[in-house]
Amino acid sequence: YLNEKRPFFIENSTLFVLPIEMFYSRRIGEVKDINYNIQIPTYIDIAAKFSGKESNGFSYGLIAASTHNDSPDSLTFNPSIPDDNKYYALRLKQDLFDGNSFIGFFATSFNGLRGNYKLSQNNGSPIANNYILENSFFNSDSYSIDGVFNFFDNRFYSDFQVAYSKTNQSGYAYSIESIYDINRFWSIDIDLESIDEGFDNNDIGYIYRNDI
Repeated sequence: YLNEKRPFFIENSTLFVLPIEMFYSRRIGEVKDINYNIQIPTYIDIAAKFSGKESNGFSYGLIAASTHNDSPDSLTFNPSIPDDNKYYALRLKQDLFDGNSFIGFFATSFNGLRGNYKLSQNNGSPIANNYILENSFFNSDSYSIDGVFNFFDNRFYSDFQVAYSKTNQSGYAYSIESIYDINRFWSIDIDLESIDEGFDNNDIGYIYRNDI
């Protein structure tokens, strides 16, 4: 995991931060590992970002980017590696209760190089420099609803997120945290998170592991 240092992605980046990381900007322009000994560099061709906040507390953000894959000519892939990768991230958020709380929505879409390639075989013998994709699926989408609520003069805090992803399989994830300050010495904290086996947003987001 690498922290973002590129100014284009750092600006107003807090709008895109969630407990379950739906958008990890380092995916754009990353080196893609498609086999334990094969890495495909990708380079940004174009990227655009549009974000802002209205006087009524409505915030919005859109990021779109395209990168190209630098595939070595000495290797053969089946199906062929896509020439480019398309990334899209949409964030909407509405403040509630004079900005003390909010409800939000996140959607992402990816189309391009993904999955793992393995050596092709002929009658059980590996074919040098010839790779086949284990799962021929080149796009993924994910969606999320989230919110933060503060009550009782901010003594009670609660946030939640429910996320869904779809690749060649689909999966769900959720995160819930609630904190109640009894007094200045004592508080109660409940923190729950679940990511099922089918949840996979790693083409444009980031999860350490699923099935937890």
